[in-house]
Amino acid sequence: GGTPSLLPAEGFERIMDAMNYIQDKEVTCPVVFLLTDNLYNENFHFSEITGMSAVNTITIKPATGVSATISGWSNEFGTITYGDGASHYIIDGSNQTGGTDRNLIIENGANSHVVLFREFSSFTKTQSNNIIKNCIIRGGYGFAADWPAGIMVPGAIVNGLNIENNEFYKLSAAITVSGKPDRIISNINISANNIGNENDTISYAGIYAYYVNNIDISFNNIKNIKNPDDNANGIDIGTNATN
Repeated sequence: GGTPSLLPAEGFERIMDAMNYIQDKEVTCPVVFLLTDNLYNENFHFSEITGMSAVNTITIKPATGVSATISGWSNEFGTITYGDGASHYIIDGSNQTGGTDRNLIIENGANSHVVLFREFSSFTKTQSNNIIKNCIIRGGYGFAADWPAGIMVPGAIVNGLNIENNEFYKLSAAITVSGKPDRIISNINISANNIGNENDTISYAGIYAYYVNNIDISFNNIKNIKNPDDNANGIDIGTNATN
């Protein structure tokens, strides 16, 4: 324990194969899955795994010198979906250790979500202390009305989510953190992200936050939010959202 395990994704045909491999194991140290291919055409999900903690994390990131794309297609789930109790996962899009370059594109060609923290009536476990950083998150196939959401947290039981230094474009909304009166989301950091750009729009909202405690939104660059009905918002902070 204590020393990161490097498990190159080249040993598996798909990222989901790597996740299935570790699913029935116990995580006893930090684990890093390195993406060595340029393109992964798949959807996959994160699950609760025995032994994962703030120290024993699982990281997915491009290998040194690799620029990778994870390209999914789902009208219901995300390209990446977090399941019941999925915690302590890090998606780091930089291909350098400690880097800030965005060398990982995550996209969904359908009109659902790119990254989804799934809510389900039978889910009772918290999705905690997850990190998504240094990625390009995009949709943008077809008409704007069909674009997916970027990162969607729709009433899931979430406590601790860091969304930092990502780029978002061609999405209906970049980041949606929307709890419920009986499922308040807690401890969310959204910082230093580029949302929209001069050429590529967001069609509804840059950041949408409802029913969330202790949300910190800072140093984000938001531009080019527009839709045909002029009902667009850079940041929409609504009911019971506090910091």
